[in-house]
Amino acid sequence: MKRNFLIMAAVLVTVVSLSGCAKHPTKMTTIVNDAPTVSFNVSDSTGLSLWVDGVSYGPLEQYQYPDKSVELISGEHRIEIRRGNDTIYSEQHYFSEQTHRTLEINNP
Repeated sequence: MKRNFLIMAAVLVTVVSLSGCAKHPTKMTTIVNDAPTVSFNVSDSTGLSLWVDGVSYGPLEQYQYPDKSVELISGEHRIEIRRGNDTIYSEQHYFSEQTHRTLEINNP
């Protein structure tokens, strides 16, 4: 009998504690993404690939202005556009937080 009472008391304490948690207001937290982005305006992106700091980011068409862009970390980056093994664009750019830049690429 004493054992049943202890079990019932434990269950009651658990239920009361859990129901008390549900009545407290909750706080909504959001994360702001202020990473810089860059997109590319190019007349024909066929066969072009994007390289940032020597790392391939894949086909350039994935980052065409105005719909798509690539997210970077703040700082200075070497942006290269390549067609196969040939580099058709290569420049160093500084990207600060909360900025978006569109680079115009004139393919030869």
